[in-house]
Amino acid sequence: MRGLAGIVAIVVLAMLGAVLAARVFAPDMLPGSYEQARLAYLVGWMAMLCAAIFMFGQMPLGHAVRSLLVWAGIGLFLVAIYALRDDFADLYAEVRGELMPGAPTAVAIPEDDLNPGASAASVRRAADGHFWAEAQVNGARVRFLVDTGASTVALTHSDARRAGLDPDTLRYTTPVMTAGGQSYGAPVRLERVSVGGVRLDDVDAIVIQSGDLPISLLGMSFLGRLSRYEATQESLILRR
Repeated sequence: MRGLAGIVAIVVLAMLGAVLAARVFAPDMLPGSYEQARLAYLVGWMAMLCAAIFMFGQMPLGHAVRSLLVWAGIGLFLVAIYALRDDFADLYAEVRGELMPGAPTAVAIPEDDLNPGASAASVRRAADGHFWAEAQVNGARVRFLVDTGASTVALTHSDARRAGLDPDTLRYTTPVMTAGGQSYGAPVRLERVSVGGVRLDDVDAIVIQSGDLPISLLGMSFLGRLSRYEATQESLILRR
């Protein structure tokens, strides 16, 4: 057994050495890049098989068989996980949506909507009946209340500062109506706003005077630039 393992090891190592030598000194002798990758893949598996045979050759037969079965089971488990990766991704998205209603999840795009740069995201309805979206504004995390009645994206002082703006240097000259009454805001332009995979650049927004807006609003200056958005009983779907 050990003699056979040693012979196999020598043969595989010699093949691997020949491939590496040809790759360095005579690359024209080798096939194309795809065939090279496949050849390297096969040689790698043969090297692993050789190492396994050599290792098991040092063990009692019963121990070797048990170890082989264990590793075969691990390999099959990993193959099954890889084959079902899309199903696990969908399950993770569902669980994440239930635990974090504002966290956007990816949405499959119909074939007739597969335009260059097309993207979609879904936001689950919260227990209070509203849609709360966890977004990225200039790379910073901001939690928005989705408000189709707001003409523009509105930021609180703290969220504006988090997004890299300096609220203290802005000019609050634009009159706005908030839930608490009339206030004033400072128009700004956001470099980028993303909800899940849906991203828009150069989004018009307004920063509301300190204390006059309790939560930032995702308004029509973002929603109106999407190809469409639709609300269902459970979720809000954004498409770009």
